[in-house]
Amino acid sequence: MHIVYLHQYFVTNAGSSGTRSYDMARQLVRRGHKVSLITGMLDHSELRCDRSLWQKHEVDGIDVYVLNIDYGSGGRPVKRVACWLMYATLASMLMLRLRKPDVVYASSTPPTVALPALVGRLFRRVPFVYELRDLWPESLIWVGLRDGSVAVRAMRVFNRLTFRFAERITTITPGFVGPLHEVYGVPEDHIDVIPIGADSELFPMLEPGDPSGPTFREGPIGPDDMVAVYAGAFGRANHLDYLLDAADALRDRSDIKFLLVGQGKEKAHLVERIERDGLDNVIVRDPIPKTDLARLLPSADIGINCVMDGDQNRVAFPNKAFDYLFAGLAVLTTAPTHGGGCLQDLVETERCGSGVDACDPKAAVTLLRAWADDRAGLREMGERARAVALGNYDRDQLAGDLEDLLREVVSTGGEAA
Repeated sequence: MHIVYLHQYFVTNAGSSGTRSYDMARQLVRRGHKVSLITGMLDHSELRCDRSLWQKHEVDGIDVYVLNIDYGSGGRPVKRVACWLMYATLASMLMLRLRKPDVVYASSTPPTVALPALVGRLFRRVPFVYELRDLWPESLIWVGLRDGSVAVRAMRVFNRLTFRFAERITTITPGFVGPLHEVYGVPEDHIDVIPIGADSELFPMLEPGDPSGPTFREGPIGPDDMVAVYAGAFGRANHLDYLLDAADALRDRSDIKFLLVGQGKEKAHLVERIERDGLDNVIVRDPIPKTDLARLLPSADIGINCVMDGDQNRVAFPNKAFDYLFAGLAVLTTAPTHGGGCLQDLVETERCGSGVDACDPKAAVTLLRAWADDRAGLREMGERARAVALGNYDRDQLAGDLEDLLREVVSTGGEAA
């Protein structure tokens, strides 16, 4: 098959952001397919466009077309939307110029990535599959946008158009299936759940006490400390003050260390608070390339997923959680106050972690004290986490699921298109 893969922020393992589209495209190429991936420029990526409207790169067999437009993730909302629309415009132009593909795989966010897929569907009769990685406009309503506003109504109209013309829809979490069915009337047999997963080949498994290889255990982090790592965005929605509140209450436990790895708008505030309050048990590091992070994570004990309480917490299943599982870390996730989060359900069912009330840092404090006092039990949780990841979330396996879906769409949806 010739597959056009639309994803506005493509990052390889040399970058410091999510690499799902890179891994899935690479695995599809390994299976003998031609993949033309259309992306934009991103601070976390080394791929650039130095001339004209787009520039072609060859990356591990993938034809990567980098459009001359930044993703715009750090700007004001108006600027970000303008960047998204510019990507959609240039990608639509390129869609009309490329050799006609057999199928298009359009991966949001942003939702405007569906526009070039719709162009291919309407003008070249190419079927497409739409990957839903965020719920729009619901995610904006959860953070304060008024339901019923012009922006919300416009996005819902656009969603209905996208879902109407997409041959199938994939989601990264089962939490999205309900809203798709209930709000937009998408039949459940039209929806496939393909989790984000991770590349198992990146993650070595260290034996307990093995000092070899790269490690987080240096400087203020001792070899016998229990290390709880958060690796991800430092944004408002991540609510990292929650972790600093927990660290403040754990001053008496010098053997418990928090390590925060990443970047974002809240970073300066967090660093200032750590220094002001003398939180010597919290260490902050800049973003680390994915290949290096994957080798470092197994030297920690706990992986933290931290997010504000709310409906978005119930459906979220973020990249970092899969990295923690593959690294063999017990997972601590801040869970919805009344339970029911997808990640909490997984880690507690598989006995490889626990959810704690996202509004009560004392709950995290109690859990961390207990885990620090039971290192053998903590290691067993990490072993179960690794087993769950290898059995269910390896991107090699997930790419096989995607390949089967795309083949089905080409054999049946192509005629309908």
